[in-house]
Amino acid sequence: MQWAAPSLILSAGRYGEHHAIIDVLTAEHGRWRGLVRGGKGRRLSGLLQPGNEIEMAWRARLESQLGTVTVEPRHSRAGSLMDDPARLSALVSLCATLAACLPEREAHPGVYHAAIAFLDLLEDQRITEIAWGGGVGTGGNGFARRSWLWP
Repeated sequence: MQWAAPSLILSAGRYGEHHAIIDVLTAEHGRWRGLVRGGKGRRLSGLLQPGNEIEMAWRARLESQLGTVTVEPRHSRAGSLMDDPARLSALVSLCATLAACLPEREAHPGVYHAAIAFLDLLEDQRITEIAWGGGVGTGGNGFARRSWLWP
């Protein structure tokens, strides 16, 4: 069995010395895992970061197997958010939540498209972050609430 689809990387872990196992979300196939040969090498390690979009081709003898994956870059956004801790935290939180909450191999096209739209908004530099903090003396609860606003 084999298929190819645009995918959002949710996580990537080491497998052996040079390979990686990635967890991705696709619109047509849902959340899948696959082995990327050489995924922890110099050429692919920067691409296999949470939040990056890839064109993925999955192949296995049976659908129930882990399968091997070949990847091509579509949109690399993880590097552009490295200098902003709040945006990077939002990206990592979204990917971790999707990986933990979505069942494997069950299509959720609405979730996929909403995640891509949210990550596109995170990349938009015209959006600024405004934090309101309320201390004990000002009657607030001491926690900062964050909101993303257009300038």
